[in-house]
Amino acid sequence: MLEKMQDDYIPYPRIEDVLEKGGPYPQVILPQFGGYWIEDVEAPAGTPSSSESSFCEEEDGGEGMSPGGGHSYRLECNSTARAYRKHFLGKEHMNYYCTGSSIGNLIMSLKHEEAEGQEFLRIMLRSRTKTVHDRISLAGINQLPSVPQIAKVFCDDATGLKFNPVLYPRVILRHRKEPADVHSGKKSNKGSVSSHRWVGG
Repeated sequence: MLEKMQDDYIPYPRIEDVLEKGGPYPQVILPQFGGYWIEDVEAPAGTPSSSESSFCEEEDGGEGMSPGGGHSYRLECNSTARAYRKHFLGKEHMNYYCTGSSIGNLIMSLKHEEAEGQEFLRIMLRSRTKTVHDRISLAGINQLPSVPQIAKVFCDDATGLKFNPVLYPRVILRHRKEPADVHSGKKSNKGSVSSHRWVGG
């Protein structure tokens, strides 16, 4: 048993040595001789839970890592975070939230996309128990579905819910319509003018 522990020992640099080198400090201290490892070769490869989709398998070619020993490993990944980063983070999209549903709090992210001359709506619906991510074609749809209608398509339990847009914390967006000056003679000033006023800190 002692031999096995000595064989498994991986030398790490001392914390003091890392701090003496100065910043920027690493978030993860790697083993002294470099490299990564996977523990417990005998453990069976895990399968994704119902809350995980197949994003890892799609992006990684559907296979785990197979080192020379012939063992197949399933590295842990958070497919929800990965999908959100790939399709929503830093891109124009809308987030909505709903509280008080029978399945807990819901968050929905929506993004309009165009690809190959077609319009799509990318949707991610998250709850405590599962995440659903899909892209639907808008071809042949005259009117976009409402957020509650979309939620109902992806989750049967999501009925009669009210979704609210996610806004910046402590800021209230007041939206009001002001009548246009129809007598001013300006061609660009027709209909009504939509104005936003930011209130809060």
